[in-house]
Amino acid sequence: MGVIIYRDVSLGDMLARYYLDEETRNVELQLLPAGMEPLPWTDNEHEIDLLVQVKLAGDVYSGGYAGGVTMRQSLTARQLKLKGQQVRQTPDCCEVITVMQAGHGCLAEHHLLWYTGEKTLRSWVRFVNDGTETVTLELLSSFSLGGLTPYVPGDAHDTMVVHRVRSVCVWKAGCKAIPSRICSWNPAGVPFGANASVRWGRCRSTTGSLG
Repeated sequence: MGVIIYRDVSLGDMLARYYLDEETRNVELQLLPAGMEPLPWTDNEHEIDLLVQVKLAGDVYSGGYAGGVTMRQSLTARQLKLKGQQVRQTPDCCEVITVMQAGHGCLAEHHLLWYTGEKTLRSWVRFVNDGTETVTLELLSSFSLGGLTPYVPGDAHDTMVVHRVRSVCVWKAGCKAIPSRICSWNPAGVPFGANASVRWGRCRSTTGSLG
């Protein structure tokens, strides 16, 4: 068993590709330009970057250098296994709903929505506690994208540039171009633990993460 392509969904000039780890039933999402096939998974192999990033109070942190740095790839996130996926398509839009189930009764629904003709996607996660115990959410991201360099072997730390628009006021935004190695996005020197990550947003706003 290994990582397979579970489903491809065409969204205009984009392709949403869902990968499935057949052993763990974990899912990763990649967004690709339509018509540009990436390297095979075996040529650019990495740990599945979990589709739903969630952390409950009391979860064990991910291994490696993740402690105190990120809440991604937590115990609960790893326990979320694919239960099913539904694609709803109309002339106006296409929505992909991926349902993940954890053993302790928690369920997560990841929604990816595209309106016909738009150049952007909308993404959110619905988290349901069907268990008997109260849980406290410490992290719930609306999206997590893996395989940011699926066309180049390795982490492409010498070729990938991150463009970030940052500001404290709407009218004072500035753009910075930063090599990815300076952002510490390159994987750790060990084949386990969470990759470095960057967080957008704050409480009560849309948040997401890239791995």
